[in-house]
Amino acid sequence: MAEATVNSAIAAYDDMAGHWALPVALKGGTLDMQAAKTTYLPQFGSEGDTQYDDRRESSVLYNAFGRTIAVLSGEPLRKPITLTDPSAKDEEIASDVDLAGRDINAYAGQLLDDLLTFGKAHFFVAYPNTRDIEARNGRALTMRDEIDLQVRPYFVRADSQNVIGWRGRRQDGVEVLDRVRVREVDVEESGNWGEKQVKYVRVYYPDHIERYRQPEKAGSQWPLVESVENTLGYVPLVTVYAKRLALMTAYSPLEDLAWVNLQHWQSSSDQHNILHMARTYLLALYGWEPDDASTIDIGVTKALVNRNTDAHAEVVEHSGAAIEAGRQQLIDLQEQMRSLGTDMLTPRPDVSVTATQVQIDKGEMISELQLITHNLEAGFEQGFAIAADWQARKLSEGFAVNINQEFTPAALSTSPLKDVQSLYGLGKITGRRLLIEHKRYGVLSDDVDVDQELADAAEESDLEGSFEPDLEDEEGV
Repeated sequence: MAEATVNSAIAAYDDMAGHWALPVALKGGTLDMQAAKTTYLPQFGSEGDTQYDDRRESSVLYNAFGRTIAVLSGEPLRKPITLTDPSAKDEEIASDVDLAGRDINAYAGQLLDDLLTFGKAHFFVAYPNTRDIEARNGRALTMRDEIDLQVRPYFVRADSQNVIGWRGRRQDGVEVLDRVRVREVDVEESGNWGEKQVKYVRVYYPDHIERYRQPEKAGSQWPLVESVENTLGYVPLVTVYAKRLALMTAYSPLEDLAWVNLQHWQSSSDQHNILHMARTYLLALYGWEPDDASTIDIGVTKALVNRNTDAHAEVVEHSGAAIEAGRQQLIDLQEQMRSLGTDMLTPRPDVSVTATQVQIDKGEMISELQLITHNLEAGFEQGFAIAADWQARKLSEGFAVNINQEFTPAALSTSPLKDVQSLYGLGKITGRRLLIEHKRYGVLSDDVDVDQELADAAEESDLEGSFEPDLEDEEGV
């Protein structure tokens, strides 16, 4: 057994990676699913390699998993995230959380995507190494320097697939991390024109941070190339959970949907294959000698000739029963996937049990996505608290991060507004309700006053009517 290195993942990570493999492949789309070959698309016993490759390369993924994540992660962000009682420093961080131009709304979208894909999301709250800057300047940084150089805390997302090891303990009822290992990849120059990817592992401790580089010789220990002090005194990592199993351990809350999507991928490949066979006719020959049959040339201007008067030929066609059965199965699977996605938006009693005490006291049921959104709020608040620690300040007592939690199960409908418009056309809902639903789905902006819009539309209609010519008066002139 090979000796473990700083790059060796722990058993809990390996277990999660096994559960994440399918969701990650599905999110990669058709090309990733094709590249997985027999892992997700079995090869039939009598199917040759060439025939299998033809079938695999002509299979196209119906990506319900990816679409569901895109819709669900967008629901909480239909309204901008707001901060309650923030300081000027908090607002500055929220406007550019990663020092790369992304505000808290854009950043939340990525974290929600992670939560739905992996069941958890990570981000570090980092602070620039001011000692290096001061060494270059030859003096201590002033407040003006810090503003000009944007020397302030910022958030650094850590892909769950790269967080490969951790050690933690419970201290005074709180979970504390003693060590976290994260894989990284840098692109470095190679020669005059080339470049190469070099792997690193960064290890976070409460009092310092180490970085190890991939060794030149495979199987060797990774050399330590950097060690810097962590003046914060604890590991500045925020972990948000959607489906927590243990410390730093989670599965995707949409894993069941992923497996049904896999079944659809395989069934869709079968359906495409059987349609191809059904569209290609098979010529059956009766009473033909092998030598005669081998000389047949088939075409629209060709004829079959045989001296044997009992010999004949006919075209064998597919009955179509299996095609219809396969088509119905695909429709059923699509509906099942839509239902699994909608479950995330539907309030349920078992979800409210694990929700906040306020919601339990109110006796409200909440959906799984609402709970995930609440967890993300708490994660952001923890991140801002760490940022405040970096800056030797405290958050205000009333500080809070507020993310929209008003969702609708119709969000995963193939065309929810089409259904609403149909109801309006049938006279089952009012024009006011129609406009409200258009606001809900973002067709109309949030600042549209529905009642004023209806009043203006009615007035405009009356004005248009007042300009219609009076034909009787014209005829009398």
